[in-house]
Amino acid sequence: FFFLMIRRPPRSTQSRSSAASDVYKRQVVFLGTRNSKTDGILLVNKGGSLFSVSVEESSLLSYIATNCRHIPEIQSVCFQLASRYSLPGADQMFVQQFNNQLVQGDYAGAAKTAAAAPGTLLRNQDTINRFKALQPQPGQKAPILLYFSSLL
Repeated sequence: FFFLMIRRPPRSTQSRSSAASDVYKRQVVFLGTRNSKTDGILLVNKGGSLFSVSVEESSLLSYIATNCRHIPEIQSVCFQLASRYSLPGADQMFVQQFNNQLVQGDYAGAAKTAAAAPGTLLRNQDTINRFKALQPQPGQKAPILLYFSSLL
């Protein structure tokens, strides 16, 4: 069992957009399954009520970054979620992570970030040229080789 916070409009309004006086009610969830029509979740509470829950992927990362600041390394968590689930709206996170790794001399990490980035965001001629221009660190492979090996 787990708890789900359900937001319901007050009885006095017909509109679900009346967020100012929404009431939050704690529900004990008895059963849950994937909703194949909405790619969300169907839940049944202890009272037998059915709820449909879905996540708006385009705003998930910004919501987490803004509202979960109590979580240590929240930007890293958002980046990992974006990488693992190919979430939209993460392009800037990939570019920022990639640039930070290059500045820190973490060429292997930058290569992995480029490989994990969506589409051709960091898998393009500009990225190749940036890796070509980097000098290898003593005892390490050439950065361009790290980049191409991460793509394989």
